Amino acid sequence: MRMIFVPVAAFVGLLAVPHSSMTPQESKPAAVRWQDDPACRMVFFAVLEGLYTDGVPNEVVDLITPREGDAVRHSFVIECPLCHPVLEAFRLYQSRRPFAQDKGDTFGKVEIKPALLAALKNESVFTRIQAMGSLVQPWIERRLALMRLDAKEMAEWKAKLLARAKEGGELFNRLKREKGTSYEKDWQFYGGCQACEAVERAVNK
Repeated sequence: MRMIFVPVAAFVGLLAVPHSSMTPQESKPAAVRWQDDPACRMVFFAVLEGLYTDGVPNEVVDLITPREGDAVRHSFVIECPLCHPVLEAFRLYQSRRPFAQDKGDTFGKVEIKPALLAALKNESVFTRIQAMGSLVQPWIERRLALMRLDAKEMAEWKAKLLARAKEGGELFNRLKREKGTSYEKDWQFYGGCQACEAVERAVNK
């Protein structure tokens, strides 16, 4: 029985090992699991609340997070602890359902300027994510204001958010140096990911 048990256990252990469809070069776990971090969760809820409150139309959301294809590399640095929650908020809003007994599915109906739409349709990653960042920044500012923090609490939250933004920026710069990745090919423009930069602008405003 002992001779049979050992290989079976080893086989079960192999089955338990997770496999990734990403190449070793592109598979980079985030230093922070965003679901476990208060600052990252705050960004997620700020963006989700902003999308619902403003009633951002599907046309805009689909340009930021395409329903088909590589949505992550289109507008987001998935390994970034702030990009990931922003992406998840857009994805959740994108799949929203109408309210019960009501044809509506948002709380507002924001007017989208033609210049923003044009920027989101641009082939340049830099142009697209700058446009996305212009949407995200005021939602972060709004969330901070609604939290009604005193001076000490505000300083603590700003420190947490800036720490995550710094971490994301450092990780992004490392990714751009890796040969053969989509980041090396398409993300060599000056600057960083817009989730981090939008948070930094909102905090430092």
